[in-house]
Amino acid sequence: LVNVIAAQHMSLGVQSFELFQMNILCYASLIFFPLATLLEYFSETPIRISKIYLLVLALGATPFFVHNITFTWTKMLCNTLILIGLTCQLWAHFNNWPSHRILAYLFMGFAFVAHYSAGPYIVAMVAAELIRDLQHRSLIKHTRYWITGGLVGLIAVSTWWAWAIASYGVEGTFLSNSSV
Repeated sequence: LVNVIAAQHMSLGVQSFELFQMNILCYASLIFFPLATLLEYFSETPIRISKIYLLVLALGATPFFVHNITFTWTKMLCNTLILIGLTCQLWAHFNNWPSHRILAYLFMGFAFVAHYSAGPYIVAMVAAELIRDLQHRSLIKHTRYWITGGLVGLIAVSTWWAWAIASYGVEGTFLSNSSV
């Protein structure tokens, strides 16, 4: 998905590998925003500019972040979408906003479209929610959110299926031995 979006941006103007890398760099830099939100969420005091500098320093000093943002990989946008989904999930849980569960599934679905490595995080989020609903005996009460969230996540993933089928056909999408 990320490569397709970057290629679409490049088709609007100059086409060069450097421009492709700059597009991916911009997408990868978006991870700052959900991290700042989570920093404020788990912080005892309101976020101050010093915490922002600390977050930027921590990201800049982390080899994993520098390595992923330097090379044109799609995992950083996937990580961003996972963290946004996690933030929505936390809002739903701690602020009693069940509608944010649906947003969490939407972002997790798009994270899966961006990179398949989001799969274990989706399974973990669903398992955590299922355990929580079973412990609070609210599974039946939240059935509407489970169904709606599942459908929203499926719609997000189906955008990739629709594009892949239109580009590669059914056989190329589902029956090839390489990932499309």
